[in-house]
Amino acid sequence: MTMETEEILIEKVIKSRRIDEVIDVNNFKEEYRKLFKRIHPDICKHPKASIASSKLLELKDKFENGVTLKDESGNFNYKGMDTVYSGDFDFLKTSYANYNKLMGFYDKASENFKKYLPKTMSFSGNTLNVKYNHRCLPLTGLTLPQEHVNWIFSRMLEYAAWMEQQGYAHCGINPESIFVIPENHGIQVSSFYMMTKLGTKPEGISGMYQTWYPPKLFSTKKADASIDVELCTKTAIYLLGDKSGTGIKLKKDASINQPILEFLIASHDSSLTAFKEYRELLGKHFAKRFIPLDL
Repeated sequence: MTMETEEILIEKVIKSRRIDEVIDVNNFKEEYRKLFKRIHPDICKHPKASIASSKLLELKDKFENGVTLKDESGNFNYKGMDTVYSGDFDFLKTSYANYNKLMGFYDKASENFKKYLPKTMSFSGNTLNVKYNHRCLPLTGLTLPQEHVNWIFSRMLEYAAWMEQQGYAHCGINPESIFVIPENHGIQVSSFYMMTKLGTKPEGISGMYQTWYPPKLFSTKKADASIDVELCTKTAIYLLGDKSGTGIKLKKDASINQPILEFLIASHDSSLTAFKEYRELLGKHFAKRFIPLDL
């Protein structure tokens, strides 16, 4: 831990989103003890010492215990490179079986697209443990600048196109099932509860995001590629700041590229063709460059 002035240190703690931004977690206990002692209001007389101490406790809890959210199966807890699902056991077994099915594809394209799948999945009693190759976090609750949403959507659509090539629809793409890797602009698809073979009756739909599915699904009752495209576009709109997924509130937002928004709002029958069209549209409106994502 560097010896910043009290004012700089306290402001740094208050603005931090992860504890590794203020201490060396390789020596966590000792570094945390030193920092907490230094900014504690009983010792530090800075007017924001109490706020900084509370924030440091919050960061410590997140580092040690992770964050718990809910998805279709129930509760899941994510922390760094691990997620533990402790919800409905039948859902978890289905997700595990579908993950192994995808990992069992050995064609050339699949070997490349497995980068979007977790490193491992394994059961410990009734909980499903998911491990990743990188630190990642779910899209739940996030609102991001368009430059970041552009590449996250591109990754999701590319994953959906691979699923279509394999003859499946994921049927559950949403902010809880997609995790983002900030450091390398990657994504991880973390759950597979509703994966369905194309042309067959869907295994289920997300009750949390029921309105995000294409209307024809409820009349045909058959899985097709349009389901995943629709869920990808709704998730992108969600990330842009419209949590309804409709995109209507973004139409007068000057910070949103309107041709891209129109593409997201429109219907698309195939992930494969939508991905190609989107990449062409993206190239017309945005320069290709890496923009760091600080999460």
